[in-house]
Amino acid sequence: MNISDIARMAGVSKGTVSRVINDSPEGVSEETRKRIKKMIEDVGYIPNRVAGSITHARTGTIGIIIPDIQNFFFPQVVKGIEDCARIHGYTVFLGNSESDIKNEERYLRTFIEKRVDGIVLNTCGEITDKKLLNSLGVSRIPIVLMDRKSESFPNVPGIYVDNRSAACEGVGYLLRSGLKRIAYLGGNDQLYTSRERYRGYVMALEKAGVPVEPDLVLHGDYSIASGIEMINRLSSRLGGDRRDFCRVGYDGDRCDQGTAGTKYSCAGGYSGIGF
Repeated sequence: MNISDIARMAGVSKGTVSRVINDSPEGVSEETRKRIKKMIEDVGYIPNRVAGSITHARTGTIGIIIPDIQNFFFPQVVKGIEDCARIHGYTVFLGNSESDIKNEERYLRTFIEKRVDGIVLNTCGEITDKKLLNSLGVSRIPIVLMDRKSESFPNVPGIYVDNRSAACEGVGYLLRSGLKRIAYLGGNDQLYTSRERYRGYVMALEKAGVPVEPDLVLHGDYSIASGIEMINRLSSRLGGDRRDFCRVGYDGDRCDQGTAGTKYSCAGGYSGIGF
């Protein structure tokens, strides 16, 4: 979909459509202006804001969207993408959605407008804006999902960790070590990765004939504050049993922020495995 298509559908010239897009005050009646704007909105067309500044089909740019730049996992991943992009002559644009789907959608629109050559997306949820999804399809910009699958992009390729098997293996290790009472501290259960890790946790317990204790299953998000809150809640529930499965998405030092001042220190108070 381009400006010529909009002009043909509206029965006007490309210049008229251009004036509407650029909010030019002259040469277009209010009725025609409203009709063209509604048509642009209905088809999900996003104007190419960089068309006048490029002479080639490619812009040499790649857009990356991550949910939390403070999570130690993502800077390492972004560095790997940027290193590879640089070798091939590409510049990287980074968007930090802060786990807000509206921010994610805003970055996607910006990347479409900038006509990036590709998008790497670690989604923070399901996109509900159907017009945006249509715009992504029309733009034909390649998208690769990273770490998290999304029902919004059912046919988009992605690179994933086998979270279910990894969680199952980790819990299995704790069970083989003789631990019986194992808690699960998980992220947002609306996310694919969190659901898969929880399934792996349950799978390992079922294989060992150990029942899932609902009181020892806690969900939060991937922030330090959430990890602290979950660990504090867990510490009050465990009583004298200091054995758990810790998956708050941070390393041991940050996990210790939640256990400082309690007997459940990550350093030695309980057995823990984290992602």
